[in-house]
Amino acid sequence: MPFPASPQVLSWYAQFLSRSMVSMETVRNYISGVKLIHILLNMSCAGFVGFEVKLALRGLARLNPHRRKQPLPITPSVLQSIYSQMDFRIEEDTVWWCVFLLSFFLMARKSNMVPDSVYTFDARKQLLREDLILGHSSILVHLKWSKTNQFGKRRLLIPLVSIPGSPLCPVAAVRYMRSRIRSSDKDPAFCVYRGNALVPVTYKGLTTRLRTALTMAGFNANNFSSHSFRRGSATFAFTAGVPPLLIQLQGDWVSDSYRR
Repeated sequence: MPFPASPQVLSWYAQFLSRSMVSMETVRNYISGVKLIHILLNMSCAGFVGFEVKLALRGLARLNPHRRKQPLPITPSVLQSIYSQMDFRIEEDTVWWCVFLLSFFLMARKSNMVPDSVYTFDARKQLLREDLILGHSSILVHLKWSKTNQFGKRRLLIPLVSIPGSPLCPVAAVRYMRSRIRSSDKDPAFCVYRGNALVPVTYKGLTTRLRTALTMAGFNANNFSSHSFRRGSATFAFTAGVPPLLIQLQGDWVSDSYRR
């Protein structure tokens, strides 16, 4: 691409990108990247604001309509189906069940629950054992970080109460996990032993175990993701009559996107 890029060249570039990219948002992001190069090189950005480029992007958006595929929500009944597929004789399943339940009841983002890998665990972002303050019939969960609270300026404390006699009781699940996995307060909240080493469970493990349990329970696992817990919990809370502003607060949404 010749620099500085002309409106015609940018339009051609957008058309070229649209051949392999499903979302026009991605095409716009690539063009924004080219604009950033112009800014860093002190080149004119006049070509980016021209009518020709805007018209090309608008036309491509009409020719390539894209609707983001949202995962199905995980509901309490789906959770019960998952529960029936867990083997609680296996320590790792006791941990995964806690991850599933707390992801649901906290409306948590996956970044608060598990790291992408064992080596990228960040105590500032993911939950530690000390962040799950276990009481007699409740848990107080301390979320220190999120994408809307990246500098820890806010403290989000979420209470979860017990559900006596229910397999979906988060208090009983956490208490049982702690009895099986001995760890210190500064260890990851969700971890397992690999030999003599205590390591955090990861996002890949979460996805794999969730898909396996859903498939064994008779669901199409391709229709769900880790975000299904967050979406399903918010939907369930709304249908149960929880005020929308309280849902927004607990789920740590800054915008109105939670209303979707």
